[in-house]
Amino acid sequence: MKKIITGLFFRLIKGFEIWVLLSLMLIASVYINYQLIEYELGFFSESAFVNPEDRDYYRFSELGVSAHDTYWYCYEPIADESYDRLFNANTSAPVEPDVFVMALSLNLIVPSVLMMVFIPVFFGRMFSNKTIKNYIACGFSKGTIFISAMLFTFIIDSALYLTGLFAFALVCVLAGWMPPIYLPVALSVILIMLLILFTMSSVCLAVLFISYSELLSLVAGFLMLLLMFMPVGLDSYYKVNGSYDYNDEASHEYIQIIKEKGDNVFSSKLDPTELVVRTYYSDKEIAIYKGSSLTPGERASALAVVYADPFVTEWIIWDNTLPVCLLVRDGFMAIKAASNVFWILFFAYTGITFFKKRELPS
Repeated sequence: MKKIITGLFFRLIKGFEIWVLLSLMLIASVYINYQLIEYELGFFSESAFVNPEDRDYYRFSELGVSAHDTYWYCYEPIADESYDRLFNANTSAPVEPDVFVMALSLNLIVPSVLMMVFIPVFFGRMFSNKTIKNYIACGFSKGTIFISAMLFTFIIDSALYLTGLFAFALVCVLAGWMPPIYLPVALSVILIMLLILFTMSSVCLAVLFISYSELLSLVAGFLMLLLMFMPVGLDSYYKVNGSYDYNDEASHEYIQIIKEKGDNVFSSKLDPTELVVRTYYSDKEIAIYKGSSLTPGERASALAVVYADPFVTEWIIWDNTLPVCLLVRDGFMAIKAASNVFWILFFAYTGITFFKKRELPS
């Protein structure tokens, strides 16, 4: 396996593909991250919602507030001093965690497009120039060849995604912006984005090794990109989340507590089986939501779509639907990681099984 992967890297470095991929990745990522930071925070223009001379004051890095408190602001009680700074200053700081997480997610788009083209072109040559037959003649099994190719694509996936993160860091330097980096959230989002990219590559590679057709592999890649931009899982999330009615009595209780105690006394928890955020005061739930209008079967099928859709995490982040800190802490991200690992293993098994059964093209 090591010899195959080494040989693939040698072919890659000798060719032009990797340099084209990295160049396109860097250029496109700089542009996307620039547009994101400018649109959300206005750090590059004079049209920002704060005066340019005051802009530094309004950033997270200048408030003396920890990244932890910035992420958990409004979702868990934090130090009163931190809460007051985030609330009273009317700053952009509460928005900055969302922008940072969105950047981690948006940096998945360009490598996804590039890899869906790279895999058919690069690995398609292995069939057209009889490299596969040479590997088998050297004693490598078809399973070893497929797994080696898959691990190789995962390495390229990671390199492209990391290039996107480098571009994001470069834009942050140009903007003079130090984003709030809360490691539990940042590492979880990066892991999910990589697993999504690995899933897409696994599908594209499996189709190529099953069909021996670059065109079919390209079509499979296009369909995966199409699915990535179709909010199937997000629609099912809204179906579940929107099926709960408000409890007026609990809402009045919630408002009364705010009047008496302020807003920095509530805890939030995401229920992964219902996809609603529960609110607690002094360890007691304030039942703002009451029974779902969906039948158990309807709710189960909608939840199955949410957790089966490999791209739903992206959409939840893009749509700013649920707080990412709750997604990480309360198990949603762990379920989605397991779901993507399942799809990777499924397509790897499918690709190996059919590749073993098929005769190589003459």
